[in-house]
Amino acid sequence: MLSFWSYAQEAQEGNVIINQVVKNKKTSDITTILNDFSYTTYEKILVTANPEEVKVRFDSVFEYKKKQKIFKNIDSTSYKFKRWIENQHLYQTEKISHFQFAKKRLKETVVASKMAGFKTPIYEVLGYEILSKSIYENHLKILDFLFVNPLSKRGLSLYEFTKTGETTIENRSCSSIKFTTQKNNQNILLEGVYFVDNQTFGIAKAVFKINGIVNITTTYEFVFLEDKNCWFPKQNFMKLEKGFHPEAINIFGENITFPLLSFDKNQPTDYTYITYSSKNSDISYNQNQTLKHKNIAIETCALEQKPNEQIWNTYKKDTLDYREQCTHIALDSLVEQEKIEQKIVFGKKIINGFVPLSFFDFDLRYLLKYNNYEGFRIGIGGSTNSKLSSKYKIFGYTAYGLKDDVLKYSIGNALRIHRFSNTWLGISYTNDLSELANMQYLIDKKSFKIYDPRPLNLNTFYNHQTYNLFLETKLLPKTESILQFSQSYIQPLFQYSFLNNNIFYQNYTLSTASVSVKWTPFSQVMQTPIGRLEYEKNYPRFTFQVQQTLPNFMKNDFIFFKIDAKFDYEKKFLNKQKLTLFAQVGQIFGNVPLTHTYSVSPNSLTRSDIVKRITFQGKNSFETMFFNEFFSTRFAMLQAKYSFDRFKISKKIKPSITLVNRWAIGDFKDKDKHFGLLFSTIEKGYFETGIEAAKIFKGFGLAGFFRYGYYQKPNVNDNISIKLSYTFDLGL
Repeated sequence: MLSFWSYAQEAQEGNVIINQVVKNKKTSDITTILNDFSYTTYEKILVTANPEEVKVRFDSVFEYKKKQKIFKNIDSTSYKFKRWIENQHLYQTEKISHFQFAKKRLKETVVASKMAGFKTPIYEVLGYEILSKSIYENHLKILDFLFVNPLSKRGLSLYEFTKTGETTIENRSCSSIKFTTQKNNQNILLEGVYFVDNQTFGIAKAVFKINGIVNITTTYEFVFLEDKNCWFPKQNFMKLEKGFHPEAINIFGENITFPLLSFDKNQPTDYTYITYSSKNSDISYNQNQTLKHKNIAIETCALEQKPNEQIWNTYKKDTLDYREQCTHIALDSLVEQEKIEQKIVFGKKIINGFVPLSFFDFDLRYLLKYNNYEGFRIGIGGSTNSKLSSKYKIFGYTAYGLKDDVLKYSIGNALRIHRFSNTWLGISYTNDLSELANMQYLIDKKSFKIYDPRPLNLNTFYNHQTYNLFLETKLLPKTESILQFSQSYIQPLFQYSFLNNNIFYQNYTLSTASVSVKWTPFSQVMQTPIGRLEYEKNYPRFTFQVQQTLPNFMKNDFIFFKIDAKFDYEKKFLNKQKLTLFAQVGQIFGNVPLTHTYSVSPNSLTRSDIVKRITFQGKNSFETMFFNEFFSTRFAMLQAKYSFDRFKISKKIKPSITLVNRWAIGDFKDKDKHFGLLFSTIEKGYFETGIEAAKIFKGFGLAGFFRYGYYQKPNVNDNISIKLSYTFDLGL
C-alpha cells in the first residue's frame, strides 16, 4: 500500500513539474528569450564496434555435389572483422559549423568537413538533421523518427511522468523526471528522463531512448547562462545499435531492414554500432548579429578553401585516437582504389535520368517513348557537363517516330552569368510535337521516369517550330524562375481551324513572353560550390505562370493573356498515413486557339468496353474523362488523396491503399469560333472518385475510378475506369 501511495505521489509531482516546464517554455527556450546568438559546433559520426566484444569463430563451409557433403573452406569472417576493427573504425565523418540565430532564423555555415575517403563531401549528407536543434519544439526528431514531444500540450496526454529523484547540475538543484508512454499509446517507442531546473523549470539535461529494430540512446546537455537565467545547448551524444524489433525503419533516409537477432551475437555486423556527438563552443548572444543570405539555411561555399589543421584542432578539443587516424588513411585508399566517389556521382546522375560519359550527360528520357500518333519514338539527347565547362553548356536531342516517320529535334546553349543565384542565359530552337491543350509550366522540368504512362494514350498533337530566348535564375529567396521569349510556328496535326477577325487559321504563328515561378517558402535550401540544393522538401509549394502574346514583336497572329497557378500540399502523419492536396486554376483573356487552352489532363480512351479502356494511370489525371472530351479557357481543379500505411496480406503482398477525389469546373469563351474537333465544357462541374491499391505485387498496383454528377454517362460502364499502376523502387 505504501509503495502504491509513494508511486502516486511521485507521478503527481512529475506531472506538476512537467506542466510547469510546458507553461514556462517561452522563458526557457533560447530562441524566444535571446534576440540573437551564435556558436560553433564540432560534429562527429563513427560507425564502429568494440573489438573486445567480437567473438572469433572458425566455421567449416560445405557444399553439396551429387548429394554428397563436400568441404569447401573455412569461414573466418569474424576473425577478419576483429583484426579490422582493432586497427580502425568502419567509417567516420567530421564537420565544423558556425551557427547564427537572428530574427527567428537559424543559419548554418559549414566551415570544414571530412568524410573519410572523399575529397569532395556529399552535400546532401551535410544537410541531414540527425537530432532536433531544440528540445522545446512540438515534434522531436531523432534520425528519421518523428515523435510528439513530451514537452508539448499534446505530449502531456500521451506520456506518463514520474519524479525519480533530485540531483545537482552546474551547482543548481534539479529534479529528474522519467517519462514513458501511456498504456493506450504503446505504439510510441520513446521514453527517457528530463532533468528540470527547480527554479527556472528549464531543461538542464535530457535523455531519450528508443527500443525497437534499433536501440537508440540520445543525450542533450546544457550550460547555464547566469545573466539570462536560462540553459544553453552544450553538447549532444547519440548511440545506435541493433535491437530486436521485426519491423523496418528509416535511418539516414534509407530503408534498412535488420533481421531478427539471436541474443548470442553471431554475425560481425551484430557488434556494429553508430555514435554521433556534437560539442558547442564560442557561444555569444545579444550582439546585434545580422544574417547574410538569411533565406539560405546552410552555406557550404567555405569548403572550397581547404581548412588547415589548426581549425580542426581548435574546435575538436580532442585529438583523433589511433583507430580514427587509421580510418581516414584506409578509407582514403579504399575509395580511391574502388573509385567510389566517381560511382556516387554516377549514381546521383542516373537517379535523375542522366548517364555521364566524359564531358556529356546523356538524357535517358529521350531513349524510348510511345504514343498513338508517333508509335514508338526513339531518340537520344543530353547536355554537356562541368567537365567541359561549369559556365557554359550545350544541350539538345533528336527523336524519330516509327509510325509518323518524322524526325524531331532541339538544340540550344546557355551561359551562366551569376554563380551564387545559378543564373543562366540561353537560346534554343525546337521542332517537335506537343500535346493538345497541354497544361505545362516552364519551370517544371520533366522528371525522369522508367515509364511515363499517360502519353501511351495520346493521339492529338500539334507540331511547333519554336525559337526561345530564356533566363533561368534562383535569385529570389526560395524560388526558381524562368523568363522566356518565344516565337512558334504552329501546325495542328488534326482537323482544326480557328476563326479570328473573319479569317480561318489552320496554321499560325505566336510570339509570346512568359514568366514562370516556383515558390517553396517552407523548404530548406543549401548553397554549395556546385549550386543551390533543396535538401529539405516541405509544403505547401506554389507555382505561377503568366504568358502574353506580343503583337508588335516579329510576327504574331493572335492576342491573348494567360495566367496559371497551382498549389501542392502534403502532410505526413505520425501513423504513416498521408494527406495530399493538389489545386490548379487558369484563365485566358483574348482570342486563343484550341492548342493553347486547357484540357485538365484527361486519361481515358473513347471505347465502350471497360476492359479495352484499361491503361496505366497518371499522377494527377482525371481517369474517367475521355481524351478531347472537354476543353476550357477558364478552369479550377482540386484533387485530394488520403493514403494509408501498407498492410500485410501475405509475405509478398503488402498493398498501400489511397482514397482519391477529383473535382473540376470551367467554361469556354467563343466556342463557336473553333471548327473541326467536337468537344464539351464543364460549367456544371466534373467529379470523380476512386481507390488505388499500389504496390500489390512486385511494384504493380490496381485502381478503380467512378464518374458522377452532371456529366455522368447514361451507361454505367462508361463511368467506370480501371487503371494499372507500377511503382519502381530503387531502394534509395
